[in-house]
Amino acid sequence: MLYLRRELGWWPKIFRRETSRLSGAALCRWGFTTLIVAVFTWWAVITPAQRHLESLRQEKEHWQGLLAGAKTTPVVGQIPTLEALPEIIEACREEFQRRGIQVTNLNMERMAGAKGDGNSTGLDYGLLRFQLQGAWEQMVAALAAIESAQDKAVHVREVILEPRRGEVLLQVFLAPET
Repeated sequence: MLYLRRELGWWPKIFRRETSRLSGAALCRWGFTTLIVAVFTWWAVITPAQRHLESLRQEKEHWQGLLAGAKTTPVVGQIPTLEALPEIIEACREEFQRRGIQVTNLNMERMAGAKGDGNSTGLDYGLLRFQLQGAWEQMVAALAAIESAQDKAVHVREVILEPRRGEVLLQVFLAPET
């Protein structure tokens, strides 16, 4: 026992005591501590690395598909670019017309860049103001359909409803130009 203590002289005192006795309780404590360290390492290091690796694999497949010229399915939540803005505006207008709502006026109020105004999302966006005439129920249904469309990044910012007319401010998110 004395020989073991001399050999482990560089260890802190608490470890020297526990390793010199090697009792069942000490082995359980060491095993439990080792298990906790292993689980924490798995949770903190390996799992995020696996998720990141999987997202890189998906991105690689997407870009290889684009390079090969094959049609790839759009990623849910993919943000459109500035070139898609006229199509998005037309799709919003058509959705209102499909619900029996007349678009009396359409204004592009603002275009803002990712660097220009401290936008925390890092995205460009445009603000569109629609002046509408029609029933409230149809306006609300059209706005819900526009906002839930997954191929467009449109968010309803402001709605003002009056009898038989209304005004809507939509924010269209756009991927920044590189």
